[in-house]
Amino acid sequence: MLVVTDIHNTSPHKCLLNKRQEYLSLATLCGHRALSGAPLHQHLFESGGIDEVVRGLVDTITAPCVALGYSAGGYALWRAAMAGAPITRLFCLSSTRLRQVPPIPIPTHVFFGADDPNIPSETWMSKVPDHVSIFPNTDHSYYCDPSSTAWQETRLIISEYLPHIAQY
Repeated sequence: MLVVTDIHNTSPHKCLLNKRQEYLSLATLCGHRALSGAPLHQHLFESGGIDEVVRGLVDTITAPCVALGYSAGGYALWRAAMAGAPITRLFCLSSTRLRQVPPIPIPTHVFFGADDPNIPSETWMSKVPDHVSIFPNTDHSYYCDPSSTAWQETRLIISEYLPHIAQY
């Protein structure tokens, strides 16, 4: 499985699938390794850096793979799939910018905290992704807290699609 981090370069130790995964950071993919947080967000969404990330993913993903993206990482993976990257299944966690994208012809599952102020509309959720999981009383960064119920439920849902993940 390929994992693309968020703008904070979520540590593999906090990742839902923390073993035997390939991790790519948004900062590395856009050629600005030193950026993180707000400066990286600004570069991605105000200076065209997200297009660099998408090109980097299309160039990097040469064999069919399952992918998981955290926040902006999920948005980048979705756009890479739209651009022809051979992604066979996509999981996106708190990827609120997905509200700007159309459906893609691969299985998709999106996860959001109900308390995330930027969650896509119900209309988008009913028409674009194949599966949606929304966790009550949960914010945008739930995926950074392995002790949270939402984090554990997300891992369980993904392991149902990919039983070998449960072995980790």
